[in-house]
Amino acid sequence: MLQDVRHQKVRTLLTLLGITWGTVSVSLLVAFGEGLQKRIEKNQHGLGENIVICWPSRTSIPYQGLGKGRRIRVNEEDMEALRREIPEAMFSGEYERDKSAFRRERVRLTPQMSATSPVFAVMRNIIPAAGGRYVNDLDINRRRRVVFLGDKLKRDLFGEGEAVGRTIMIDNVPFLVIGVMEHKEQDSSYSGRDVDKAFLPEATYKGLFTERYVSNFIFQARDAAMVPDVTRRVYEVLGRRHQFDAKDKEAIGMWDTTEGEKFFRVFFGTFRAFLAIIGSFTLIVGGIGVSNIMYVVVEERTRVPHRDAHADRGGGRARLPHHAAGHGRLPGLARRVRRHAPGLSHRHPHHRHAARPHRDGGGLVSRPPGVDARPRRGPEALMSAVLSKAEVAMVWRLFRADAAHNRKRIALTVLAIAWGTLSIVMLLSFGEGMKRAFHRTVRGMGEGIGVLWPGATTRAWAGLNSGRPIQFTDEDMDLLKARIPELAAISREYSRRVPVSLGAKSVNARVRGVDPSFGPMRNLIPSAGGRFIDEADLAEKRRVVFLGDELAKDLFGAADPIGRTVQINQSTFLVVGVMQAKVMMGMYSGPDKGQATIPAPTFKSMYTDARPGNMVYAPVSMEAGDQAKSEIYRVLGKKYRFDPEDRRALGIWDTRENQRITENIALGIQVFLGIIGALTLFVGGMGVANIMYAVVKERTREIGVKMALGAKVRQVMAPFVMEALMMTVMGGVLGTAVSLGLMAVIAALPLKGEAFEFLGRPTFSPAIALSTSVVLGTIGMLAGYFPARRAAGVNPAVSLRYE
Repeated sequence: MLQDVRHQKVRTLLTLLGITWGTVSVSLLVAFGEGLQKRIEKNQHGLGENIVICWPSRTSIPYQGLGKGRRIRVNEEDMEALRREIPEAMFSGEYERDKSAFRRERVRLTPQMSATSPVFAVMRNIIPAAGGRYVNDLDINRRRRVVFLGDKLKRDLFGEGEAVGRTIMIDNVPFLVIGVMEHKEQDSSYSGRDVDKAFLPEATYKGLFTERYVSNFIFQARDAAMVPDVTRRVYEVLGRRHQFDAKDKEAIGMWDTTEGEKFFRVFFGTFRAFLAIIGSFTLIVGGIGVSNIMYVVVEERTRVPHRDAHADRGGGRARLPHHAAGHGRLPGLARRVRRHAPGLSHRHPHHRHAARPHRDGGGLVSRPPGVDARPRRGPEALMSAVLSKAEVAMVWRLFRADAAHNRKRIALTVLAIAWGTLSIVMLLSFGEGMKRAFHRTVRGMGEGIGVLWPGATTRAWAGLNSGRPIQFTDEDMDLLKARIPELAAISREYSRRVPVSLGAKSVNARVRGVDPSFGPMRNLIPSAGGRFIDEADLAEKRRVVFLGDELAKDLFGAADPIGRTVQINQSTFLVVGVMQAKVMMGMYSGPDKGQATIPAPTFKSMYTDARPGNMVYAPVSMEAGDQAKSEIYRVLGKKYRFDPEDRRALGIWDTRENQRITENIALGIQVFLGIIGALTLFVGGMGVANIMYAVVKERTREIGVKMALGAKVRQVMAPFVMEALMMTVMGGVLGTAVSLGLMAVIAALPLKGEAFEFLGRPTFSPAIALSTSVVLGTIGMLAGYFPARRAAGVNPAVSLRYE
């Protein structure tokens, strides 16, 4: 074996390189899928692992003589009952408060404040940074005035200085900072990000603000599989204590985060399986190359005894296999050699006599007009090789003869290229499908929009103190629309959670009052036969409603809701439209599918104390977004008299940045998959080159005869280049056809669920076709060129002695 490796260094190197890259590609693809999954899981677990967030709401089913619509309020006694009766889970209540004034020296802020029990930090993955701690049982029992800060809130209050052990004022009451949260990634939240929050002991909070009822509560089961059972028992315990039907899911609203984890498990399970399959394709391509070259080795070694006997008789030390009788590519070459043998001793392929005239019978084919006899190499030779139709016809006849004689070798080589083409097309198509799915889901909330919330000032300005809260009015929308030309559209948004009923059915849904521009900005597309709110609805304060698709299904089932009426807070509304189903990657007040939308003036007439909770705007272009944002601060800063540089006075969520990040991630995945696919195809190309090197050795005598008869360099190189290109093209066409067939099958599969919506389906595009063609052409040219160059350098006098 070692002797064979020494004599066949190029062949051995190419074979080993193909297998090595196959192994590397499998490892890279599997590791890529694993790393991406862990990264997203880490961000997802920033909210907590296996937790369920619960909100007390209103009953939707009459029970024991009590009507529906009763408000449920949960207190500490209820929390103790849950802990006592459901020991398989941990429970923590959470009290929340907005607009509390935090002050340290001249810094004034109004962050979100949350009061909890010590176990809350464990469930929510809130980890104290070094030198600090979270709230403990002693803090609860003694009602200590201590506070734990989110890391961003700490920077806003203390900058880069130390916070632990120092004092801040909360509503003019001193609190000791006992810890700062270690930074964490958090993809989702339900009442603001933890980095911006302050956490107090629940007993201290209740003593200061005389609060009796929790804003929400959280439970964490010991195992994700136990969540459904624990959820059922939570309804039973609270239903018994508050006299509502345990089947009434509207009485206690729940967000089960394990559903999101299941979604990503399905998504990444499918994604990693796909990557592993494609990675194994690369190994198979390398394995086909090994099998192919071993067939060549077997053929060579079947002639070893004859060669050794010839050497023993003194026939020379030639190691190359002779071209067996009947294997010749050109009939009658031996007779030509015998007829012109006397001239061979005077000729060398690189030093022909310049004065000797060209004879039609002295070369393999006649020289085309305008083509000189000067030997050419490299790209020049390749270009010249395609100039003569006769030469191309000859090359095709040679390829057909070789294919007929070496069917197995040609079939394996074409199969390797086809398999590699299948890999690159499927990987690129999968990346394209995922990119389009990302594009669709990230724009589910709206494309390039900004969401504007009122905040509180953090700087003194124009003689006014910091800490002043900002509250929007209806006039703010008209002011921004008139003063900022960079805004293409803007809408105010009121919202309130109220019962939406149809007969005996009742759902506690979020109802929002908006303007007509809200629908196009937020991609609320009506289903066939319906419409969104229009200007006439606003002008006449009509009681019309546009329903989310899930809310419409909960109320009407499979029936068509359009034209029918529902009760919103005991007022009759006509359903004018139902939203088309969509997938949303981001949201700020819950998914649109469960919300009801009514005209803003109608909302204000129903709730006279309501003020816009936020505004949604769209810039005239993606490039004008930054200018529009600066102008919003300037215009509203002038009205409400705050520093335009005070970014906490207004909260703006610019979705353009999220969309850019998501699109870059999708593009990065597509590029990575494309590189892996291209290199997989190169493995197949190595197999072609390997075979062509073997073919060059097999045709040594034939090459010598050609050159002895006056063949040009291009005539020697062209058959090998064209043969490699033909095999590459055949494999490419076969692989592409199979890929398109597989994509058609996948498209026809009834794959349901958000995971598959998020993943997308393989999508073939013109860019993929062009990329694959370029890669195939390059591989075919390189696989044929280098072996052909070796063939052109053969000494005819020596090659004719090879056996």
